[in-house]
Amino acid sequence: MEQFILGIIFKHVEEKKVIVSGQHGFTKGKSCLTNLIAFYDGMTSWVDEGRAVDVVYLNFSKAFDTVSYNILTGKLRKCGLDEWTVRSLELSKAKAFLGRQGNSSPLDQCKLFQYNDS
Repeated sequence: MEQFILGIIFKHVEEKKVIVSGQHGFTKGKSCLTNLIAFYDGMTSWVDEGRAVDVVYLNFSKAFDTVSYNILTGKLRKCGLDEWTVRSLELSKAKAFLGRQGNSSPLDQCKLFQYNDS
């Protein structure tokens, strides 16, 4: 089920051009290495032009563990993702929460994301 929903989301993202071409994380065919190469190319051309360059890199560890599910699903709806997919993500959150409370269900095998409200 996870792969099915992932396919729906990726198809939507691709068709609606939700992700810009400069996005490297979570993008098929791109990686930290392609990000570094693109960054290095841009910075060296600026240095060659005599421009000042300052760089700050931030590491957002476990970024999706801190995303508000209400904000996430709201933004997915605003981007035009179909309601069935959004509701599947909401169901996944509910099942992940129940699973942490000690209850189990066959649907616990279908988790898409773990979410932590704390």
